[in-house]
Amino acid sequence: MGGDERDYDIPFPGDPDVVFGSGLGGRLSRWDGRTGQVSNVAPWPVSTYGSRPTSVRYRTTWITPLAISPLPPHAIYQGAQVLFRSTDGGQRWETISPDLSGAVPGTPDCDKGDVFSVSRARACGFGVISTIAPSPREKDLIWVGTDDGLVRLTRDGGKSWQNVTPPGLAEWSRLAQIDASATAAGTAYAAVDRHRTDDDRPYLYVTHDFGKTWRAATSGLPAEGWVAVVRQDPVKPGLLFAGTSRGAFVSFDDGGTWQPLQLNLPTTGVNDLTIHGNDLVAATEGRSLWVLDDISPLRHLEGAVTGATLLPPATAYRVGANQNRDTPLPLDEPRTFNPPAGAILDYVLPASVHGPVVLEIVDPKGQVVRSFRSDETPKRPEASQYFANDWLQAPSALPARPGHNRFVWDLRGPRPRALEYDYSIAAVPGADTPELPQGIFVLPGTYQVRLTADGRTATQPLRVAMDPRVKTPQADLVAQHEMYAAVSQALARSTDAQEEIEAVSTRLKALDGELSGRPGSAALQDAAKRVAADVAGFQSARGAGRRGARGEDNLAAIAAVLTPLATDLEGADRAPTAPQREAFDLYRKRLDAA
Repeated sequence: MGGDERDYDIPFPGDPDVVFGSGLGGRLSRWDGRTGQVSNVAPWPVSTYGSRPTSVRYRTTWITPLAISPLPPHAIYQGAQVLFRSTDGGQRWETISPDLSGAVPGTPDCDKGDVFSVSRARACGFGVISTIAPSPREKDLIWVGTDDGLVRLTRDGGKSWQNVTPPGLAEWSRLAQIDASATAAGTAYAAVDRHRTDDDRPYLYVTHDFGKTWRAATSGLPAEGWVAVVRQDPVKPGLLFAGTSRGAFVSFDDGGTWQPLQLNLPTTGVNDLTIHGNDLVAATEGRSLWVLDDISPLRHLEGAVTGATLLPPATAYRVGANQNRDTPLPLDEPRTFNPPAGAILDYVLPASVHGPVVLEIVDPKGQVVRSFRSDETPKRPEASQYFANDWLQAPSALPARPGHNRFVWDLRGPRPRALEYDYSIAAVPGADTPELPQGIFVLPGTYQVRLTADGRTATQPLRVAMDPRVKTPQADLVAQHEMYAAVSQALARSTDAQEEIEAVSTRLKALDGELSGRPGSAALQDAAKRVAADVAGFQSARGAGRRGARGEDNLAAIAAVLTPLATDLEGADRAPTAPQREAFDLYRKRLDAA
């Protein structure tokens, strides 16, 4: 979208189909996703790429800083050595600052020679704006950082500027990013990168008084890992995230101390971070975008955890998977994964836990809907598998590690009992390809999550909400649930009958072998063979075996209708259709007769 892979791309607030992207030499592109058209709306349409800084009207470097105010009318800001502002989408621009770099007007001989001392390069005006941070609290409050080591602040929309650089910040300390607080106008966080000067140490500063005073905030960061970005959580003040050349870090005390937040993130530089709702998104150096789903548990951690603790879960939405994926993707097909579908449940366990950990979901009527245990690994239901195991995930027990644990409940009730299950035509390598039917989504409402560990029980409310795109009335959902329960009950009856017949047949065959050769057992063997023949005849007539029986009145054929009927019912938030009701009534009667 933008001119280069290293610059900024920012969707316009309120209209995500319009994206502004900066580029090399001061370019600014406006991309319209509805038409695909791209226009150059730069404050100055003459590229400075490859030009001597002292010979151009506006100076820019490899990265052209860009920002859009989160406050209406969402002014667009672009930086050179001065700051530009547009309030009409880039059609007209105004310059709202003087030269904000360390340039000293009147410095002689700046156009001569190719080698400059550090100080002379700064005085001659080689520095430019490197980061822009409009405040989300006050429309006229703007923080600006330069690549030659200065921090500037305006509180009146650019009419006047203050130098609020942290004391002792060396020349050519590049202000990589400034984060203007969403909770306090006077608070800002500055990430400083000095690796261009062969200084790989971390530099990060915090102010709570509009830059009058700053404090360093690097305790716990790696000694050789420069800081590229720092972000304050917009919900919980004091919760900070930092991206460094050595990975991601988190602070729970406003930068007083830091600890790694690496998890499964590749060991690479984190160049930018953003918080989208409850998710933390990281832009890495050469390793793509990564998302840490649901950071809300971090907002609830307060000091050391001494016992089993269940953290408050975020609202969970009943969003089903895409049912129209292609046939199984090859292993070498480029792909990524969606966020976890369901309720993300986080809990913290002490160093040692005696006995199993149990997690229960209790519905609004007080009934336990689902129960999960750390000492029981679920068994994968039997299904006709048409793909390799690479397309499946092995079932796992409820995690019970010391420290933080995360479990995702899929918001579904119990799976109907069937003799055999199906897979859909679509399977994704590395993702869990579910056996169908898998259980229907529970009704919207407030549930209770109950964690029992080490003799202690903790409970937190969980709100289960509709997919906001779905407008199905509650009465239709209730009707769907009632029919699903009836189909599940019929499936269980059919399965019980088939399993009972198979068990009798297996036992009779075993009995014949046990009696063989025993004195006086001939009569018993004959009787067992006659009963076995009767059971075999019943199996043939009723189709009590597994797949392959013909006819519509045998147990296998009835189950072959009920199983996909349950799958269809759980596939969408809709009331059952009249044909579905008619078919179920017919096959339930056939089940009664069988």
